[in-house]
Amino acid sequence: MTIRPTRVQIAFTVLVLAAMALVAEGGARLFFAVKEQLRNKVVNVDPSVLNDYEVPDVAHSWNWRPKAGYTATIDQIIQAKKHRGKVLGENLLKKRAAELKIEPNAVVMRINADGFKGPDIDKTHSRVRILTIGDSCTFGTMFDEYSYPRTLERELSRLGKAVEVINAGVQGYAPSNVLGRIDEFKALRPEITTIYIGWNALYAEPERYGVEYYLKSVRLFRKAYEKLQEKINGRTEMALEAYSKPKHVQRDAPEVEALDGFTPTFMSDLEMIVKEMRATGSEVVLLTLPGLFVMDEEPSPRALKVGHLPTFTENPYVLAKISTEYNKRLRRLAKSQDLLLVDLEGWSREALRPRDQFFFDSVHVYEEGQIRIGQYLAVQLLPLVKTNNRRFAQM
Repeated sequence: MTIRPTRVQIAFTVLVLAAMALVAEGGARLFFAVKEQLRNKVVNVDPSVLNDYEVPDVAHSWNWRPKAGYTATIDQIIQAKKHRGKVLGENLLKKRAAELKIEPNAVVMRINADGFKGPDIDKTHSRVRILTIGDSCTFGTMFDEYSYPRTLERELSRLGKAVEVINAGVQGYAPSNVLGRIDEFKALRPEITTIYIGWNALYAEPERYGVEYYLKSVRLFRKAYEKLQEKINGRTEMALEAYSKPKHVQRDAPEVEALDGFTPTFMSDLEMIVKEMRATGSEVVLLTLPGLFVMDEEPSPRALKVGHLPTFTENPYVLAKISTEYNKRLRRLAKSQDLLLVDLEGWSREALRPRDQFFFDSVHVYEEGQIRIGQYLAVQLLPLVKTNNRRFAQM
């Protein structure tokens, strides 16, 4: 005989499941609230995720920085990537070294004694000093002579203005990481500070989108699943899988429209960086973010192949939309605080075409693109450099 559940039993089961869901959601919200409170306070950076040219920051154990005094040939960097299982980085470096005709034993990267990528800092501060704050887009590729900070320095010299450019870009940095070292940056007393940052923070904001914004339990379960998969398959396989996951291109998708007016949660950190650097007398310059995917262009087959997306979406237009909205915020910030803004995003529409030939992923450009950015930035900063040169002459 088949026994059918009564309405009372069904209702009781539903109530139990609802209570379990509420407990799970409450626990997940508590977990993320505590994690946010602890962020940048007691959590130590995992040295195993750092590159050979990076070390934990002794001043803040949650932060990291370039390794002072580090030098490496391109072959050494390639072998280090191989040892860590970073297949995509290894293959890219081999390809670019061949195309740029770089000998295996050529030293291509130097971290100076103060922990900045590039030559030693001029302790006499005898030239106008430009500090380029940023992430991997500023740190540049492993071939440092092609990075935009080095190009900027050379180009201004060619234009008759000797300057010192200090590359303060660090791979993986968000504005919060910059704030962790802001006193160090202020102590350099740069006449000009450029800020080109945002991609890492934008990629790390999944709670702002879709169901994970409303249900933290879904986000927690996803993260737990990803950790389990990483444990089973390894970081390399997971990274390759994420890079090659299929993309669903839909410009008018609801999740894209929902991002109208999006304001990143890290804008207050960015504004604090501006405030702190201006307090030293430095003239702050904001740079918008150029990217592979843009709202008004259909991504090419090659762009879809090489581009990588945040874990919270498979739609390139979501990434295009959040960067578009962030760039709007940068323009407004520059206008409200009377800052010079160098619109790299707008400039790139003509200068970096076709886009899929200059970007090797969604946010980073090849060496040729870095050179163009440096040359363009030199022209934009030239009036500021001239003004500060006159101040030096009067001292």
